Amino acid sequence: MAAAGEDLDEVEAAKHRLDPHVLTLGFARRFATYKRPNLLLHDPQRLLRLLSDPERPVQLVLAGKAHPADQAGQDMIRSWLQLCAQPVARQHVIFLSDYDVRMAEHLVQGVDVWINTPQRPWEASGTSGMKVLVNGGLNLSELDGWWAKAYTPEVGCALGDGQEHGDADTSLFGNSQRV
Repeated sequence: MAAAGEDLDEVEAAKHRLDPHVLTLGFARRFATYKRPNLLLHDPQRLLRLLSDPERPVQLVLAGKAHPADQAGQDMIRSWLQLCAQPVARQHVIFLSDYDVRMAEHLVQGVDVWINTPQRPWEASGTSGMKVLVNGGLNLSELDGWWAKAYTPEVGCALGDGQEHGDADTSLFGNSQRV
């Protein structure tokens, strides 16, 4: 934030934004359309209501970057940044830019639930979700890649029904299985 020229008061406030006693969701990856990073933005007002529930607050840490030639990926990041700029979201959503392996190492150790929403059957590996499990976190993931084989209710939640639904599938969260 400081490097981007943000107000110093905002930079200082960001250092204290995350609460270790609040459920922390993590979502970090290369922003590409088949990974559906904006699926959570399908109903942004609902997302903000869920995150800011005074009885059960949630914080969401996102990290990612798009390939320089991927305009759609860059647009998805801009959508998240617009949400993060809203006053309610600023208290519950953080977007970390310049996502890399070092940042991923910290994220998989610090989140309670790792979210993964790829379009079947395109999930390359999803190894960050494996690392979250080793660090005591849970997965909330589309039944694809290694998660389709490893899923059990003891280690997380399965999204979808394990079937391919084409490009227009946005019903993923309506089909989730609960722990």
